[in-house]
Amino acid sequence: MLATLSAEPLSSHDAAVLAIHGDLDIAAAPRVRTAIGDLMGQGVRHLEVDLADCEFIDSTGIGALLWGARRMEAAGGDLVAVHVHGAAARTFEVSGVEGVLEVR
Repeated sequence: MLATLSAEPLSSHDAAVLAIHGDLDIAAAPRVRTAIGDLMGQGVRHLEVDLADCEFIDSTGIGALLWGARRMEAAGGDLVAVHVHGAAARTFEVSGVEGVLEVR
């Protein structure tokens, strides 16, 4: 399923949630990177990536999240993946990304 993205600010001016609906795959990964970069350009330094409606994630999707986490960390912030479940959780587990990316 083609992914859709939606971003919402949190209570803090430098925090936001980026929700990914659908598959985080090779087609969606560039849009996720762009969305993260745009949010950083708006001053966001604490980003929750909500994967509650993410049905599938591949290595390019994980790469986009790791890229975002490194960018946020370099800017003094953080990126956290939240509501990871199902096939996406299994992909995180098998890839070992949980040791590099904070997952809640």
